[in-house]
Amino acid sequence: MEKSGWKKIRKPRLGCVLVWEGKKGESGLHKHVGFYMGDEKAISNSDKKRCPIIHHWTYGVLKAKPKREVEAMYWHSELDK
Repeated sequence: MEKSGWKKIRKPRLGCVLVWEGKKGESGLHKHVGFYMGDEKAISNSDKKRCPIIHHWTYGVLKAKPKREVEAMYWHSELDK
């Protein structure tokens, strides 16, 4: 993404790409991507439901910590137009 002009940002912006930390699965480490929708919501594909779903942008909070950390957030200047 960075080679294509995407820049990492520190705070989520409506429409930015989210990259969540990897989780171990049957096929190894599984990173996950989605889009920030605002109001602490994101949309990404659900393997279980086999379609996109809307969920909390960190999959919720447990003991004051995100259930799944967002490793990176990306923004492209073309989205400003």
